[in-house]
Amino acid sequence: MSDDFYVGYHAKAPGALRGFLRGVAALLILVGAGTAALIAADQGPFRPSVFEFGVEREYTGWLTLDPVPALLTEVPGHHDGDHGEASSAICGTRYSSYLLAESGTKFGVADAVAPLAGQFVRLRGSLVYLDRETMIDVVPSSLTAIDGRAPDPLPAVQELGIQVLTGEVIDTKCHFGLMDPSTGKVHRGCAARCISSGVPPALHVEDEAGRVANLLLVGLGGEPVNAELKPFIGEPVRIEGRVTRHENLLVLYTDVDAIERL
Repeated sequence: MSDDFYVGYHAKAPGALRGFLRGVAALLILVGAGTAALIAADQGPFRPSVFEFGVEREYTGWLTLDPVPALLTEVPGHHDGDHGEASSAICGTRYSSYLLAESGTKFGVADAVAPLAGQFVRLRGSLVYLDRETMIDVVPSSLTAIDGRAPDPLPAVQELGIQVLTGEVIDTKCHFGLMDPSTGKVHRGCAARCISSGVPPALHVEDEAGRVANLLLVGLGGEPVNAELKPFIGEPVRIEGRVTRHENLLVLYTDVDAIERL
């Protein structure tokens, strides 16, 4: 009878078999650790997006619904007539545009803010941002009008012409800072709920050099198209439309029926 024969009720396995099993176990541990290291190394870096969860700040500015609900806050220096021109040359824009969404939910705020559109307001909320793209997670009950401020001229809209763009339909709230990853099929369900509930949708595009842009998506007349975009969320698409710049926001006016899946 072989000395390596193992009987289950014995306290120990034979020496040769015991050594073999230890070697196999060590090899499996090394393979597992190496595989984990390779997977980790293959992952891209986290985007420099931020969600100031639990931190509420107060903001004041002009409330607009064109092209989507946003708060326009004046860049420092513009309100002063002696320095406005110089500040414009440095900053490039007169206003910073903060998109608006409802705090703690996946809902937009169009219905809640519509009565105060065009007015100078005060509100509280948590900041969500990705580079120069910003959103305020608004506490709706904090929204109040500030009387006594004369209306300022609306920012000029820069026409960028008709363009054909390829990218992915995303929801701005998650993409600006609430979720990572915020694109692709892994995020499709979440993006669909956000967009269906009124969060501003956008087309996420990236060129061969790795430069990215997010263009707010609205209908040909500037109307919301959230419901119509639902079938295209999380998929590569080609969209043709008129592109404009509203301060730091890019907007794509398009016919949803003409969107092409790739």
